Amino acid sequence: MGVLASNLRTNPRYAPQGLALLSEGVSPDEAMRQLLQQDGNFEGQGIEARLVGILAIDGQSAAY
Repeated sequence: MGVLASNLRTNPRYAPQGLALLSEGVSPDEAMRQLLQQDGNFEGQGIEARLVGILAIDGQSAAY
């Protein structure tokens, strides 16, 4: 598992989806790629409005 932090304007589905991916053994880089790909322009904003950081328990990380 790990942690996922985001700014106020991030899609609220990022946390549960990202943590689920980490618990399945997906790397933070791949989890981030999938989250951004599936963003769906939440509340009319795309990934350009997102600030997200993912840290896996093994120390691997990804940020956008």
